[in-house]
Formats: sequence, C-alpha cells, structure tokens
Amino acid sequence: MKKILLPTVILGLCAAVSHAQVLIGSSSGSQYTTATWTNGAPNAFNGWFINNNGGGALNNISDSTQNGRTSIGAQSFFIVGGTNGSFIDVFAPLGGLLGAGQSISLNANYSWNSGTRGIEFTSGGSLFRFEHSGTDALFLKGTGIADTQISADVVKQALTYNISYSNATTVGIGVSLFGNPTPFFTTNVTVANMPNEVKFYVGGITDTSSANQNNYGLYFNNLTTVPEPSTYALLAMSAAGLAGYAARRRARK
Repeated sequence: MKKILLPTVILGLCAAVSHAQVLIGSSSGSQYTTATWTNGAPNAFNGWFINNNGGGALNNISDSTQNGRTSIGAQSFFIVGGTNGSFIDVFAPLGGLLGAGQSISLNANYSWNSGTRGIEFTSGGSLFRFEHSGTDALFLKGTGIADTQISADVVKQALTYNISYSNATTVGIGVSLFGNPTPFFTTNVTVANMPNEVKFYVGGITDTSSANQNNYGLYFNNLTTVPEPSTYALLAMSAAGLAGYAARRRARK
C-alpha cells in the first residue's frame, strides 16, 4: 500500500481551507484620507473600485457623527449621490468566494431617508442587499427574497452586519446595534453562489439643496473577513500534527 506522508495530508487540509475563499483582512477609513481613497486604491482584498456617475456625487473619509449619527469611527468611509439623483457605487471585491468557516462583517450608519442607500452582496450578479430607501426603515431585499423589514427606524443609528457561510447554498445573516454583540435580526438566505464582493451605493436623492446633501449619504467602516473558530482549530491541529511528526522523525534518527 502506498504511504501518504503526514505533511502532505496537512498541506492538503490547509489548501482545502484556503482554496478560492475570500482573503482574510480588514479595511477601515482610518487607513486612508480623502485624497488617497480613490478608484483603484489598495485595501486588504483586491482594491477599491469607485464609480462616480457625476452630478455632484461624492466619496470621502470623514467623521461618521455627521448630523448626530451614532459614530462608527472618526475616520470612516462616506458616499453620497448627487442632488440631481445620480448614484455613486463603490465595490470591494474580496478576492474569492465566501467559504466554509468564513464570515464578513462591517458597520454602517444612516440619517435622512430621501433617495436610496444600500449594501449589496454580489457574485457575478446581485445576491441580496440591505436597503434604506424612502422611509426610516431598513429592509433585506434580493432576487427570490421577499422584502423583509430589519428595523422600522434606523435614522441616525449605527448597525453591524455579519454574513457567514452556512452551507454550499445558504448564508447566515445577523444584524446588531453597533457595540452590541447580540443580533436583533437573524435569518438564513438561499443563494445561487457564495458572495465574493460587497457593493455600497447611494443615489436617487430628490432634495436639490446642496446644504442637505450629506444627510442622505451612507457611512460604512471596518469591512472585515475572518475565519470562524472551527477554521482556526483546523489550522492549529494541522500545525500541531506537523510539529509532532517532525519530532518523531528526529527521535528515530
């Protein structure tokens, strides 16, 4: 019978964990200035792609307490569409598909409700999104997903979103108040593919006053991807096994 060396097995397990999965890392507004957070700017994943469709749409790094919002950081990402209704879209490709044992989290806060603010998870097309549009409420929406109210009023509130792999066709969603680890909203969503990109968008503003423009924007921060504890455990077991194997080989010499 052909012998399979333990290191080969361990390396195979490690490769299985990391293969085609989202990159592990975090991007926050404190890593940038307004001048450096531009289209093509690097981040912990595959860089930022910023599509400003004109009409005075803006993106910058600024204090998320604007207009009395609950803070998610003195230096946070901010986007707002133009007063003529134009949209701005910001994409964060994550370098691979959300995989077993992985999760994606981020923080966001909201203010006035004219126009549409959204956080969308995609993979060659839209999968699902969190949208604040036309009312004070926040909804979970998506193809094949019945519009589901997450909160009746998110004006000036800050939320944390957590998206985790459940199985090959399902992601788990948890939404909590920023700073509170216990989610007030949880659900599972069936998806055609695992998400590999996050899209942030704002537009459709009907208020033409430039003095009010920033009140309709979206702040977000701390976009983070992590392995779940089970993944850490597997990697730790692999490392321990490799160390033990090496020790036994030395003892037999």
